[in-house]
Amino acid sequence: MPIERVAGADEGALVLVDATSGAGGLPVDIAQSDVYYFAPQKSFAADGGLWIAVFSPAALERAARVHASGRHVPEFFSLPTAIDNSLKNQTYNTPALATLFLLNDQLRIAMFPAVEPSDVEALTACVDYVIEQL
Repeated sequence: MPIERVAGADEGALVLVDATSGAGGLPVDIAQSDVYYFAPQKSFAADGGLWIAVFSPAALERAARVHASGRHVPEFFSLPTAIDNSLKNQTYNTPALATLFLLNDQLRIAMFPAVEPSDVEALTACVDYVIEQL
């Protein structure tokens, strides 16, 4: 899935990708995105109620700036709250534990039918690290 910055966009424009329908099912290089996020209930066949996001420094700064503006955002939807909890290896609400276990299994086993064994080993090591941090 190619991601490209929009030609002629204002300086400071951010590229956000809602990858819920494609994450885990489409190859992607997220280097040109500022926020790449998804809920694992599609390709990963997990339960709903969890989302995963990768933010660029520019996106983190923008979220803080919007929050500082005083604009009302319910805590449940607050990106600074989600970011702060993420830095603490926490979530705002307790996710269904089955979702975390199923996502772990999907990452370790189900997503590899056409992947090189050495890539599986490298990815499994990364997944192990992430799971240890949860």
